[in-house]
Amino acid sequence: MSVSNKSEQEQIQAARAKALSVLKQDVAAVAATPEGERVLRHIMTMAGWKLMSACQNAQTGEFVESNTTYNEGRRSLWFDFRKLLSIKHVNNIEAERSNAQKS
Repeated sequence: MSVSNKSEQEQIQAARAKALSVLKQDVAAVAATPEGERVLRHIMTMAGWKLMSACQNAQTGEFVESNTTYNEGRRSLWFDFRKLLSIKHVNNIEAERSNAQKS
């Protein structure tokens, strides 16, 4: 790798790290509000975070690989969000809530 390519690669990596840092701050600001928690909890639910990914044909009992792959892809969306959140926010969002506590 030439010096200029190495320098370009370092600049690209630094820009990506800065963008990720800003994104984490933005997601933390959203997660810190009750409205943001509700939105993130909704995304988590839509992603099927607690559901099994494997799908089975009800008639034949065979596993349906395409549906399983689709479900796992949806689930991965929540895991991508989790990487951006602090442990505190993840725990708050993923916590089981009774109907009286839901906002």
